[in-house]
Amino acid sequence: MANNDEELVFTPPETYQDALYEHDKYKIFATYFAPYMKGVTHVQQRNPKWNIKTPAGKEVLFDFGKECHCLNNGMCFYMMNHGTNYFYLGVDLNGQSGPNRVGRDVFYFALHFTNNGITVDEKTYGYNKMTNLYEGYTDSSGGGCNKTDTKWSNGATCTAIIMHNNWKIPADYPW
Repeated sequence: MANNDEELVFTPPETYQDALYEHDKYKIFATYFAPYMKGVTHVQQRNPKWNIKTPAGKEVLFDFGKECHCLNNGMCFYMMNHGTNYFYLGVDLNGQSGPNRVGRDVFYFALHFTNNGITVDEKTYGYNKMTNLYEGYTDSSGGGCNKTDTKWSNGATCTAIIMHNNWKIPADYPW
């Protein structure tokens, strides 16, 4: 909707390097998402109990407990500046309630900047290097989706598995 709003001019920053791994320094979520959603609250707090973990239990870079945006139904969103041309959007389906595991109730999306605005997709870390999205749910880059991989990036492609199965969890999904 933001991309179609003629009054909203998309101007990405020239560089994102000064804000790597920071929470939405450029206010992308507040500018391009929140105005088009009902009941969005900006939450700034410090709740160390709300930490997100990989499917195998390792903590990840997303810190919903520090700052996020939440809907009235409890779903929360966290933006993290990641690269020079994209951001990660983390979605926790049930907010602070557990299990807070990537691939279970937390999913990653990537926001890529184009001449036409912002595109949102599942192409997060590890996606482009995957040789077979459905076979084994893992790859050599560590961006897989399984319960045993201890890399910090494990779970990054869980969203892709569900999206490529028409938004349905396949029978052989690792959960």
